[in-house]
Amino acid sequence: MATYPLSIISPHGKILEDQVEFLVAPGVEGSLGVLANHAAMVAALTKGVVKVKGVEMEQFFALSSGVLEVNAEHAVLILADMAERTNSFEEAKLKTKKFVDAFTPKQK
Repeated sequence: MATYPLSIISPHGKILEDQVEFLVAPGVEGSLGVLANHAAMVAALTKGVVKVKGVEMEQFFALSSGVLEVNAEHAVLILADMAERTNSFEEAKLKTKKFVDAFTPKQK
């Protein structure tokens, strides 16, 4: 399967920079997938799990929110407010909840 460059960046630095086969991300309008040679686009992302599949790896990232861009050269960039690499889909879901809880105002 063809690959493309993916970068995931947060205010804390680069989370991932690698060649990947596909990703699935939580778009504001629903989940979206990106394969190699995807058309150029920009999409708003919401809290959720980003699944990334490479040639010999599968990774999961907890995401608070952000923006995904596929540029004219088919490289993909995710700019995340908060993102963290995890060991599993379940762990990423739990971390995503913690991101949300950290930004939810406490009621008195």
